[in-house]
Amino acid sequence: MTELVEAQAAPAGNLEARFVIRPFALDTDLPRLVRLRNEIEAVDQVGEGVSEGELRVRITAPDRDSARDRWVVEEPGVPDRLIADGVTWKDTHAPDA
Repeated sequence: MTELVEAQAAPAGNLEARFVIRPFALDTDLPRLVRLRNEIEAVDQVGEGVSEGELRVRITAPDRDSARDRWVVEEPGVPDRLIADGVTWKDTHAPDA
């Protein structure tokens, strides 16, 4: 993982020219996201490894819309490999929901 970070430490510029940042696609990205999360866990070792089944339950919860709430970043030149993901949503139980 450290090698990837060092390899991508390029001068500031157009990030879209170097990285593909796109919405999450459940069917194709779920296994890729599991791999990414488990690779992170292998380095961090905080006990947060995940299986595909566990992550699918979290991502497909009724108050989530993974296609709208979640995004991923592909490794440059390797679209089958994710190097980052993000998620944001408004909690439906929040007072200002």
